[in-house]
Amino acid sequence: MIYKLTETMELPNVRTLFVLVIVTGACIFGLLTVLHSTWTSDGSILPLENGQLTRGKLRFPVTQEKGLPKLENARPSDETSAVLALHASASPTENHTSPPSYIDMVKKGVSRVWVSNETRKSGVRRKLNSILDAKELAVMTKRLTKIGQTIRFAITNKSRAMTEDIYTSLPEQSPFANETLQRCVVVGNGGILTNSRCGTNIDRADFVFRCNTPPLRGYAEDVGTKTNITSINPSIIASKYKRLLNKGHKSTFLNDVKRFGRLLVPLYGVPSGYAYIVPALKLLQTSNKSTPKKMLIINPNHFRAVAGIWAEMGLKDRMTTGFYLTSLALSVCGSVELFGFWPFPLDTIGNPVPYHYYGKDKLTKGVHDFNLEFALLYQLHTDGVLRMHVGSCVSNT
Repeated sequence: MIYKLTETMELPNVRTLFVLVIVTGACIFGLLTVLHSTWTSDGSILPLENGQLTRGKLRFPVTQEKGLPKLENARPSDETSAVLALHASASPTENHTSPPSYIDMVKKGVSRVWVSNETRKSGVRRKLNSILDAKELAVMTKRLTKIGQTIRFAITNKSRAMTEDIYTSLPEQSPFANETLQRCVVVGNGGILTNSRCGTNIDRADFVFRCNTPPLRGYAEDVGTKTNITSINPSIIASKYKRLLNKGHKSTFLNDVKRFGRLLVPLYGVPSGYAYIVPALKLLQTSNKSTPKKMLIINPNHFRAVAGIWAEMGLKDRMTTGFYLTSLALSVCGSVELFGFWPFPLDTIGNPVPYHYYGKDKLTKGVHDFNLEFALLYQLHTDGVLRMHVGSCVSNT
């Protein structure tokens, strides 16, 4: 029957049909190839399995076609794959049987000679700045906003109008705009810093980011004292400074500010935090000249942009402060080093470590995905994008 049908067709139509079959076959083959692999923005391939990005045992849905820039060796190393697999397990405090093997792999990976990959580093910086350039737009400035403008919060869809008192506190332009930051350090508050003797290494940096006004007195040998920008979130203000309602806590806050450089606050993070941060902002505005007016407000649009980029790599939970600061540093600095980032209940030699270097509190599962954040940071380390320090700095410099 097929023969009779083709016999009655005119020759040009047969040729057309033949060409159509060839083109259709090529399109199907191309489609299958695309479905089998997801291409990052610079052309390298991330393997897919059942429509999901595969990282060792970790699998997470593909949310967009473009992922974190990787310019070569797109497949992660065995160590990275193993660390990424942590995300498939329980949180570190709930799983005391698996971490040692992962810790050993991370220890070996970090102990190797680290080599900066400038090409890949530039690719990551371009990606992070692809939506909003951090140098100009990471913090709110008078150039970016006006009184009465509606500002949408970073974490919710709620919004609030820009008030005159907030507007008055804004800088004319971003502090990063005209600065060339070379060696930057981001200091987390992880218990891994205990007895690390990393203070000298940290203070040697050109620019130091710290998280949530941690105690430095008595810990300088391990964490250093130099600070250029310190993040502070609403819960810290609410608990540590008691909403700044009495004179004693106001004095403590102002003394802390003197030690911690400029404060970076998520005023427009969540609506509930707004009420805690505003008193701190007003206190800095009305304080005497010995305490500079130096509170910076995170641009909620920038926070959302960065969160969206990392969501492409599977980080759907809210970013930790340290992870956001690292992303900011990668966007504006020539080189980035990390200290105090560690989600495990044991250190590199198997000793128990607390969540923070200055206390005995334990890591608990909340709104953050500590495992995946650490895994992504470790992969950036192995890729030569940033350098991660864990353990003692006497032998890890």
